[in-house]
Amino acid sequence: MSKYCSNTRLLRVPSFELTLRTNVLATRNLQHFGGGHLETAMDTRVKEAIFRAVKNEPFARLFDMQLVELGNGHSVVEMTYDPELADNIYKYAHGGAVYGLIDEAFETAGQTDGTIAVAMNVNVTYVSSPEKNTRLRAEANRVSQTKKTAGYDIRVTDRDGQLIATCAALAYRTGKPIPFL
Repeated sequence: MSKYCSNTRLLRVPSFELTLRTNVLATRNLQHFGGGHLETAMDTRVKEAIFRAVKNEPFARLFDMQLVELGNGHSVVEMTYDPELADNIYKYAHGGAVYGLIDEAFETAGQTDGTIAVAMNVNVTYVSSPEKNTRLRAEANRVSQTKKTAGYDIRVTDRDGQLIATCAALAYRTGKPIPFL
């Protein structure tokens, strides 16, 4: 349900309200609004460079993370929770392993414009512990952006769609090009 008033649109989402202020220049390249993120055409060279970077990143390789989907301000990263590698002292998934998956989705979604973005604030809520050896999926969606910052909503689910963790993250946008392009 949305309300319109002049050039302001209030979007009501179950967990929060987001006000979008639009004008012709800001929305000229807008192709799609849905799934909680704004999507415009993404530079193919940037997309390919990010996929390559994740494939070669030591941390992603350590946890066998795969970047499976990438769009402007949007990323999906998956990994299998291996208890031999990622259990805590209680024999449940270590929060750091789940956070690592969140951070990989955040990192890749934040670079989709071809510039470096770094974490300023990350707030994770752990909802449940995944079953051992289950596939985990972190989906990051940009929900706001200014010249210097961008906000992301990130959700981790298991293969059955059960919610494992949620995250609200804020990135600082440096404006510098990604070095691996």
